[in-house]
Amino acid sequence: MHPSKLQQLMKIYKDPKIDLRNSPDVTFIGEIAADAGGPTKEFFQIAVESLFEIDDFVGFSLFTGERGHYVPLCNVDAIISGCFLMVGKLLAHSILHGGPGIPGLAPAIAKYLMTGSVAESENLVQVEDLPDIELRSIIEKMEYPNALSIVVM
Repeated sequence: MHPSKLQQLMKIYKDPKIDLRNSPDVTFIGEIAADAGGPTKEFFQIAVESLFEIDDFVGFSLFTGERGHYVPLCNVDAIISGCFLMVGKLLAHSILHGGPGIPGLAPAIAKYLMTGSVAESENLVQVEDLPDIELRSIIEKMEYPNALSIVVM
């Protein structure tokens, strides 16, 4: 059985010897080509897309929700195992070498990642950022204008 994409990414980015400043030398099995940039960008594209797929090994995806409102999965196992530390390294590596970031993050999450400030991010939280449709429906029915901030706190 082949390791899942998440397992492969964890192996790469948990290696203490990885230097994110170095561009990876990517070769896809079955393809004969020198990496002049295309395979590297394709690797990063596949890696970032895999963050939104249910991984075969762990049984969940690291990000969930709708495009424009993606949020990280709140999962203790993912946090403890270093999955999100790996995501940070992957994204830094990708961006440094011309690959994608995470398109479609919820504005509040993007602001928090840029500033580290809950105070600067909390006013950007939207009902659409809740991946749980039932919870979203309940909040939309509430009569309080700031109902979402009550739930987020």
